[in-house]
This record gives sequence, C-alpha cells and structure tokens, in this order.
Amino acid sequence: MQASQIAGIAFSLVGVHLIQHFGRALSRGRSSHGWRRTDGYIVGRGAVGTLQRLEASATVPTYTYSVHGVEYTSDRYDIAGSETGSGVEEAFAEHAVGQRVTVWYDPADPGRAVLVPGMQSSTYQRMLTGVALLVVGVSFLVAGSLAVEREATRHVTTTISPRP
Repeated sequence: MQASQIAGIAFSLVGVHLIQHFGRALSRGRSSHGWRRTDGYIVGRGAVGTLQRLEASATVPTYTYSVHGVEYTSDRYDIAGSETGSGVEEAFAEHAVGQRVTVWYDPADPGRAVLVPGMQSSTYQRMLTGVALLVVGVSFLVAGSLAVEREATRHVTTTISPRP
C-alpha cells in the first residue's frame, strides 16, 4: 500500500466522520425550531470544549433553566455545540452573571438545550469541510491505485519483453 493510499484512507475517514457528525447537527437544528422556550439565568462563564482551550479569549456562558420543576445546567450555545467565534462572543459580551436569557429545550429530552435554536452557518461550513476532506481522500486513493496499476503494468511489460 502506498503512502498516498494511506493518506487517502485517513482523509476519507475524517471527512466521513465530520459529515456524519454535522449531518446529525443539521437534522437536530431543523427540529430545534419546534423546541419549547423557557427562561434561564447565566450562572458563569468558562472555557469549555477543545476549541476554547486553543482560544483563551473565547468563553461561553453557563446557564441554568428549569423544566417542570427540574433544574438543568448547560453551556451549549447552538445545536452544533459552537463554543467559539465572534457570534458567541458578541452575543454574550454584555450578559452578566444572573442575567435572564431565553433557553430553548428539547421537550423529549429537557436536558438538551440551546440559547440559539436552528442551524447556524458554521454548521454548514463544518460539514463542507468534511465533504472537502472526503473528496481529497478519494482523490488520494484513486491516484495511489493508478500509480500501483501503472507500476504493475510496467513490471509485467518489462518481464515479458525479450532482452537483446
């Protein structure tokens, strides 16, 4: 197996994973338009999630909300789990601890909640990244297979040709 084929498999697997993950997020984003609304309160801010460890300035609010007398806590901004970026920072730059926010929760699973329902452009961008990685991976696989085939053909031709 050639290095290009190994790279192709790796790119393809990552691409498929991203497509699957953010495809589910798009589906949940569509369904979140039917979620119920309740009041919540900001209880703090913190760097959570892998991306935020890379961006020290990015923080998301942690908020609590209550559904049928049960209190829940979340730090999910949108359905895809966006935790960084100007949209999050700008949206909550002026929110202080104790401030009321509108929380959208899944009636089938009240522990799943967001501050912004629906689909965000970042979800589409992430899914397109997965598609691009899949295309690159398949291209590497095809190129590697063609190189192996050419090498095999050249080897057979060299072996069959009579020597002077």
